[in-house]
Amino acid sequence: MARKTRDNEKLNINMTPMIDIVFQLLIFFVMSFKIVTPEGDFSVKMPMAPAEGKMSEDSTPPLPPIAIRLNSSTTGQLLEVQAGNQNFGRGEAGLAKLQKFILQQVAPKGGPPNPEVAREQEVELTCDYRLKYEYVIKCISYVTGYRDKNTGEVVRIAEKIKFAAPVGN
Repeated sequence: MARKTRDNEKLNINMTPMIDIVFQLLIFFVMSFKIVTPEGDFSVKMPMAPAEGKMSEDSTPPLPPIAIRLNSSTTGQLLEVQAGNQNFGRGEAGLAKLQKFILQQVAPKGGPPNPEVAREQEVELTCDYRLKYEYVIKCISYVTGYRDKNTGEVVRIAEKIKFAAPVGN
C-alpha cells in the first residue's frame, strides 16, 4: 500500500469557538463570585515609631489603651493573663475573665458596649517570646468581641489591637 503524504497541506484549526467558551467561562465565574467578609477581620497595628502629629483642638482625647500581658511557660503554654494589676488566671478561663474585664471598661453600666467606644478602644498585647501563636489568636478573639447568644450577632468590644515588642528570648 502506498501512503499519501500531505507535505504541502497546512492544518488550520479554528480558534474562535474555543475563545468563545473561555470568555463564557470567565464571565460565568466573575458573575457568580461572592465576596465574603473574612472571619476574624482585625484592625491590627504593629509597633511603630511614635507619631509626631498634633491633635486638633476639637477632637476628643483618645481612650487610654488597655495593656494586656500574656505570660507563657518554657514550652509555650499560656500560664497567666494579666491586664493592669489584675491576674485573670490561665487558659480559656483567664481569657473569659479578661473579656468580662474589658467589657466593663467599654460598657460600665452592664449593657451592650457602645459601637463608637468599641471602635476607638485600643488594646495593647505584650506576649512572651515563647508563647504559642494559637493563644495570641484566642486572646484577640476574646478581646475583639463575642457572639450574642440571643440574636447570634457579633458584639464588638475593642477593634484596635496593637502589639508591643515580644518579651523574653
